[in-house]
Amino acid sequence: MRRKPLLRSLPASLRDDWTGKNSAIGTRPIIVVGECTKTAAARLFQSRPSLRSLVEVVPLQSMDEAETRELAGLVAARVNAAVGPDVTEQAVAAAMELSRNYLGSGQLPGAALDLLKRAVARSAGMKERALTEASVISTLSQLSGLPEAVLDTGARMELARVREFFSRRVIGQDEAVQAVVDRIAMLKAGLTVGLASDGPASSNNHSMIQAMKFAALQQKGVHQDAEIITAETVLEMATIGGARAVGLEGEIGSIEVGKKADIAVIDYDNAWMTPIHHPVSALVYSALGHEVVTVLIDGEIVMRDGVVKSVEERAVRRSAQLHADALTARAGTDAFKRRTWRSATV
Repeated sequence: MRRKPLLRSLPASLRDDWTGKNSAIGTRPIIVVGECTKTAAARLFQSRPSLRSLVEVVPLQSMDEAETRELAGLVAARVNAAVGPDVTEQAVAAAMELSRNYLGSGQLPGAALDLLKRAVARSAGMKERALTEASVISTLSQLSGLPEAVLDTGARMELARVREFFSRRVIGQDEAVQAVVDRIAMLKAGLTVGLASDGPASSNNHSMIQAMKFAALQQKGVHQDAEIITAETVLEMATIGGARAVGLEGEIGSIEVGKKADIAVIDYDNAWMTPIHHPVSALVYSALGHEVVTVLIDGEIVMRDGVVKSVEERAVRRSAQLHADALTARAGTDAFKRRTWRSATV
């Protein structure tokens, strides 16, 4: 039923290929290539099981931000050389930031490039000579229904108005609305989130790796959303996020030319992390902390094969325990260590 309208919409050369007039091509099978998320593919196969035998699924690894930014720059250069409008660097940066904040980091490069492509089409339709940051924001506003003042991190907007906007559109989901408002507030404030470890005296430990796991699980539990935060985001919070929080992102926090060589080597060859499906997820959720075998600080090896080289580790731990015991004695809280067994909450 759909074939005739479809054929009429194709160029003449493609119609000939499709109908077999070009016999060398018409006798060959037709291969259709598409792209979708894992969730969309699962829903498709669940609704139409017969497609499983017709579709070959090829998992694609998402690009990171640096790779996506480079690819987006190449796309912008081709647009500039071909049809216009001129795509500015600010427009590319805006497409990257907006796709990361509102379209999901797990969809790179597709989300950023699709937003950029739609913004170019809209700008060309409006006869604009250049694609600007404002043009990209306006495009996403039309696609998502979000006000431009929400999407533009440089624009001021009252959070009460944001809450009212979403409450009118999401009925009976007050917690979800508040979660969205909180997220927008953080984006507007340019909030940087970093992780740090705490001491054993407050039901914690000194493991940054376990701090990553708890940070991720807490957000998923509070928001009742398993996709509210990714393992990659948590790892960034523990590295470059922490560096930004103390104003040292130009020196530490990532492995880049010109920064200090702070590197930790992780040994994944153990029972509790096996099998490994994704390296970053395995580090955040499955590692316990003692998988770190070698550490470099500013290019100097301070631990090799699990042995600390810079200090006598046992002596430092003994000294820390002695100082902690003296501190609790002076504070009058050392009786806490001698309390009786408690099998119920008092």
